[in-house]
Order: sequence, then structure tokens, then C-alpha cells
Amino acid sequence: MGHLQRRLGDEGGLDIAIAIFLPLIIFCQLLTTWLEKKIPHLTTYVPEVGIVILVGIIVGAAIAILKDLDNHENSRSDWEDTLDSFSADFFFIGLLPPIIFNSGFHLKRHLFFSNIQAITVFAIFGTLASAAGISQGLVALSNADLLDGFKVDQAQAWTFGALISATDPVSTLVLFAELRVEPNLFYIVFGESVLNDAVGLVLFETASNVIGHDKDEQYYANAVGKFFLTLCGSALLGIVLTVLMAMVVRRSALKKNPMMEQGMFFTFLYLPYMVGEICYMSGIVTTLTAGLAARKFVHPNLTEYSQDHIQSFMKMLAGLAETAAFLDLGMTCMLFGADDYRPALIGWAILLCCVTRPLQIYFFSFILNRLPIHANIDAKTQHMLSFAGLRGVVAFACATLWPEADEGR
Repeated sequence: MGHLQRRLGDEGGLDIAIAIFLPLIIFCQLLTTWLEKKIPHLTTYVPEVGIVILVGIIVGAAIAILKDLDNHENSRSDWEDTLDSFSADFFFIGLLPPIIFNSGFHLKRHLFFSNIQAITVFAIFGTLASAAGISQGLVALSNADLLDGFKVDQAQAWTFGALISATDPVSTLVLFAELRVEPNLFYIVFGESVLNDAVGLVLFETASNVIGHDKDEQYYANAVGKFFLTLCGSALLGIVLTVLMAMVVRRSALKKNPMMEQGMFFTFLYLPYMVGEICYMSGIVTTLTAGLAARKFVHPNLTEYSQDHIQSFMKMLAGLAETAAFLDLGMTCMLFGADDYRPALIGWAILLCCVTRPLQIYFFSFILNRLPIHANIDAKTQHMLSFAGLRGVVAFACATLWPEADEGR
């Protein structure tokens, strides 16, 4: 029996979950459209994803209340297991690939590569710096007994630091687009968030494997090597798969059948993730790299008809997947018991995020401004970058993958 079926129960639980979850996605789409029509500037103050999360919280609260009213012994099977949340497997396989592929595919290469130095520094070194600051801060707070008795070791702290360092400034980018901010600022934020997801996810997977082996120094050394090997190997694998896909599209007769051509391309949205996971690499990094390379190698070999339809359909699919992910996030928040939350840990983690993000932005901007290879990042841009470090769907996805054997999960 699969993980998804175990989570949702055996007697039709999966059918019930999907039957309720899909209408909720439609409702969120209609609600956000109606609110934007009635209150034109609403998204300036309340982002669309915030509305979706709020709907998820309300639905999750309703389910929690109904579950509490059910006094039967198997109430968890009836309610919590039915609409608790989608499993990690479904979340990663079903929802994340189109979101990540779409992000890489729609990067404008000129603006991206003109800011590649800043994007790379913030995405790689900035992410590592944020993870280090948050993890060591949590360890220090744990040693000082400021987490209400909750103890955190180095492996757990680094895993959490990697998880919470993955930024996803969807709302910020929507606001940037509405305000028509300077393109370089937009693409530094966009590019950083795309590459940051890759770095954060690989760091999370590496650190989570150390949990339970935190006393073994050799294990730490191997984990560092595995981090760089997985990051580089996944990127290379994504490029190789894309080149092979481009050769197939170019040499085949699919141009005579646009529907088959588009079908093959959408199959390719999920292929890099599956191949990456099978090869013990990072499926998300492979998918991201494939999305970046597909715009260069695959897209020009498609017919104009397919190019137009693929771009619009891909944006729609990614948008629906993001809506489903944030709806799941809101519902999950309310389906945990009160004892599952640690107010001290949550408060300190938020504070550490708010401190480490500006520090690493100002520090690395200071270094970049003194290098001849990059244009100056002025103070206003640095301030905007500091506030653009919102956490999103990848951080939530990593939370679902936290090792179940860990008692501090």
C-alpha cells in the first residue's frame, strides 16, 4: 500500500479527499478573481497566496472542529486521515515539478545572466550563510534552555536551517510586476529564489541524512562532499536530459501533429524529476536545470502553434499546483494538535530569519560592490532584497520530508 493511501485511509479516503480538495481549488480561483474585481488594490496588501492559505486555514479549522465533535474511537480515520494533507510523495511528484520547471523555463536569459554574479552569490553563499546563522542560533538557544525545554542538536539545527532558508517570494514578485520595478531588481530576486530552492533543497536532503549520525565526524565530511556532488550532478543530469529531448523533438515527425508534440513536452515536465530521484540525485535541481535548458534547446524546435499553447498551459498548470500547495499548507496548520506547536521555537525561528536575511544581503552586497565584475547594488535595492526573503512552497515541502524516525520531528 502506498504512502498516500496509508495517510488517507483504506475505505475511500483518497476519493473523498480529492473530491473535496479539487472544488476548494476552484473556489480559491473564483474567490481571488472576485476579490480582485471588487477591491482592485487588495493584492497590494493581501497577496493571492495569503487568501488561499486563509481559505485552507478556515477549512482545516472546520475539519478539526468536526473531528473533535466525533466521539467515536476511530475519529482520526474518519476525519484527520481523510483531509489531513496530501502525502509528501504526491506533493513532490504531482505538484512541485510543474512549479519548478515553469520557474526555470520563464527566466529571461539576458536579464538573468547579466545579474548572474549577484544571483549566484545570494543563492549559494547567501543560503549557506542563512542556514548557518539560523542553525547555530537555534543550537545556542537550545543550550541556553530558551526553547521551553526543546533540545536541538547540530544535525537537526542544520536540517531546519536549510529548510527555512529556501525563499519563494511569489507575492513580492507579483507586487514588483504591478509596480513595474527596475528589471534588474526583479531578476535578482527571481533568479535568487529559483537557484536558492535548488541549494536549499540539496542542503536539506544532505543535513537530514546526518540526523542520527551527528556524533560521527566522518559522516559530516562525507555529507559535505555529497552536497556539492548532488548539486553539480543534478544540474548536469538536467542539461543532458534536455539535450536528448531536443534531439528527439528535432528529428521526429511530431511537427505534423501538434497535439502529440505538446503531449511529449508536458511529459517532459515530470521526467527530469523522476530520473533525478532514480539516480539518487536531487529531482528538483534536475527539473530546474531542465526548465532553464528547455527554453534554449527544446522550445525553438517546436512549432509556433505548440510554443504559444505550451507557455500558457504551463503557467496555468504551475498556478494550479501552487494554489493546491498553499491550500494544503493552510489546512495542515489547523489539523495539528495544540501540543504539536512550540511557541518559543516558532518565535525564535522567525526572529532568526528576520535577522540573518538582511545581514547576509548587506554583507554580500558590500563584497559585490567592490568587485569589478558586477554593477553597483545601491542601498534601496539592498533594502528591497532584504524584505524579499519570504518562505514558500519548497520550505513546506521539505517539512513534509523531515525524517519520521527523528523524535524531534
